Amino acid sequence: LQLRLHPAASRVQMLAGKTPAAFIAFDLLALDDTDYTSRPFVARRATLVDALAKAGPTFHVTPATTDVATAQRWFDEFEGAGLDG
Repeated sequence: LQLRLHPAASRVQMLAGKTPAAFIAFDLLALDDTDYTSRPFVARRATLVDALAKAGPTFHVTPATTDVATAQRWFDEFEGAGLDG
């Protein structure tokens, strides 16, 4: 991403095409002027999903589960894959 700091618009467009960025979210702390930090995670998560529903293909919400077996499987599958959290 640091290569995108080059000021030439043509270079920015070329690099964005070669290495597009993605926004990946797992929680919502604030939206507009609203602070969500005191709200339960389930409520924050629902608002996040709604907020990003029409944001476009480069915006993603991580999967979530309350099932312990599913969470353990995800942990085992993604451990060492460069995905933290």
